[in-house]
Amino acid sequence: MTILLYLDNLANDHIVLQRAMAWANASGQALHVVKFAYEQLSYLTEALPAEQVEHLKTQYLAQQQQQLTDWLQEHNATDAISQVQVLWHKHAIDYFKNPELTEQYQVLFTNRGRSTINNTVWQLVRHASIPVWLVTSEHWQHEQPNILLALDLATKVKSKQKLNRDICQWGAALSPMFRQCHLVSVLPLSPVLAGLGFVSARETEQKAQQLFSKRMTSLGNSFGLADAQHHMHAGEAAKIIVSNAAKLHCQLVVLGSVARKGLRATVIGNTAEDVLTLIKSDVLVVMPS
Repeated sequence: MTILLYLDNLANDHIVLQRAMAWANASGQALHVVKFAYEQLSYLTEALPAEQVEHLKTQYLAQQQQQLTDWLQEHNATDAISQVQVLWHKHAIDYFKNPELTEQYQVLFTNRGRSTINNTVWQLVRHASIPVWLVTSEHWQHEQPNILLALDLATKVKSKQKLNRDICQWGAALSPMFRQCHLVSVLPLSPVLAGLGFVSARETEQKAQQLFSKRMTSLGNSFGLADAQHHMHAGEAAKIIVSNAAKLHCQLVVLGSVARKGLRATVIGNTAEDVLTLIKSDVLVVMPS
């Protein structure tokens, strides 16, 4: 398999480049770089022959390719990269939705931005055909930081149970890069109902411990994560995942994302999206295979 690195803004992409090269080196995989270029040329067809318009497009792509190559050379990355492409696409997500990418690429690296998350990142989380590693614009604080795997152990849906196994498989593969692996699972608890006294937060927390303890141990052991630390809570999943990541000094959170369809995909975010709005660390979003 190969790692795919999507560069969008070269002024801010040096950290994501470093992170992708580190994983390529650790996993022994090839690294491909892709960038997109697009300009509205349709208005030129009325004034210029089609061949000349196509020539302008080719020249523009060549210019962008050279600019990208120069940038990679400045960051001493050319030897680590096996392929560099600048493709003509108006919308990047149209390329990353292609299911054929799963046959060649293991994961997609891209920059998640410093503060606000742009629309392309949201589209990747919802529709990309391969896992997406969203990199912050900050260097990791420790040479060998911690990793957090967020599991949904309360689910009875087979596709989500499979997603838990996929997350653990990623954790096992990534663990050599990290000092300590942590597993967390949250039993949903409405803060409104808890605040009104209709449900007991303490009792629900105890229930989470009873429900998840054996499941988490069994799942972790199945993927060689017997040394991982276990954390079981009740409450709002996104807030608890983010809180645990900060408290445990985890620089990478691995979690699953199940795409919604229709209007719900527009107006209701899943846990992965809620986490992204709050967290400051890297996030690896794994989609159902």
